[in-house]
Amino acid sequence: MDTYLAIEYLLISLGIGALIGLEREFHREEKEILLVGMRTMPLVTMAGTIISLLATDYGNYLIGVGLVIGTTFTVLLAIIRHRLEMSGFTTPFAMFLAYICGMLIGLGYIMTGLFVGVLTTILLFTKERLHHIAASLTEEEMNSALQFLTILLILLPIAATYNFSNLIINNINIGEIIGRGKILDVYWLLLIIVFISTISFVSFIAMRKIGTGKGLEISGLLGGLVNSEAAAISLANIGRKAAGLEREVITGIMLANATMLVRNFLLCLFSDPSFKVAYLTAVPFGMMIIINLVFVIARHVKKPGKKEDSSEHIVVVESPFAVGPAVKFGMIFALISVFVYFAQGYGQDLGIYITAVGGFVSSAAVVASVSATASSGIISAYIAAITAMLATCVSTLNKFVLVRTVDKKLARNLLIPVLATLSVGIFGVILIAWVI
Repeated sequence: MDTYLAIEYLLISLGIGALIGLEREFHREEKEILLVGMRTMPLVTMAGTIISLLATDYGNYLIGVGLVIGTTFTVLLAIIRHRLEMSGFTTPFAMFLAYICGMLIGLGYIMTGLFVGVLTTILLFTKERLHHIAASLTEEEMNSALQFLTILLILLPIAATYNFSNLIINNINIGEIIGRGKILDVYWLLLIIVFISTISFVSFIAMRKIGTGKGLEISGLLGGLVNSEAAAISLANIGRKAAGLEREVITGIMLANATMLVRNFLLCLFSDPSFKVAYLTAVPFGMMIIINLVFVIARHVKKPGKKEDSSEHIVVVESPFAVGPAVKFGMIFALISVFVYFAQGYGQDLGIYITAVGGFVSSAAVVASVSATASSGIISAYIAAITAMLATCVSTLNKFVLVRTVDKKLARNLLIPVLATLSVGIFGVILIAWVI
């Protein structure tokens, strides 16, 4: 190999080793013996690079030898730490990954080696935060998170590469219905589920850590991104039991609806990469969000009477990683996508608009399905935008219906904000249909 290129590889290896070593020194506990740090890690990565460089000239068997050497030193480090009564296997594995990074760089996989090295450093550096998040989850929520990871790491890659045309049932080629760019794009469906779950999970963790302590308004704001209907019901139950918290409960429900509006607009952006649906719905969604926030501000300006401490009340929202909600979302998405396809085939735009009724169950599924269908060219962006807005209006109305089943007094106080939001939403539909 060219000498200058070999030196370049060694310098890159030195840098990534120094980065990992710096992190290990930074997170060393007080009075802890430092076995692997700023000096050792660069030596480890360079050793891996040298082995790979030699393998290119003297045979690939040296790569296997190098892996054996790396594994041996990793085991030795783990044994030494154990004898010194030092807990954890993170540092030995970090050293092994550093060695692998060096080997990748030596083999010419520069970007892969850098990516693995930086990702390793990030994981090591965020140790406390990751432990903090894990500690805040229940066993059931952890189980749901693992199921979500199954979707992300196994089902999603399979859906991206699997050829459904190989599936033939009763002389029917499934590949004509299911597959990339088909009536039902499983990959796109799973990707949208991952997108929603990720947003919801971040909100769920934030709500778990700071929501109830900061009041019911914050709980409603964050809960709306997880499940706005569940947040509204939970807040209504609190309002029914604690009359002094009526103002906070109504404000929380309105904020939950506002964040639902934000989530639906983000779905328009994500589900239709051409952004045509998002362009048409931007102004109507913006108006609906503003009207919600106007009522929220008005309630804060109005001087409340004596009230209870809302920090003692907990807003209950199911984990966004649970399989049940994901399956429900997927089924609604699939049914609406198929229905829209056949309705459009018969020239029945009205049939497509009727799917907005699905907003009583999941407005997100309706918005995602019609936006994705518009992206594939099956329906126009105008029809998708109108249907998405109608489904959002239905979801807003659903908040009032759900709250009324819990507490009629709360529902009366919520009526005007809901009617105002619905009026703005209907005006948005008219704006899309005849103006934009």
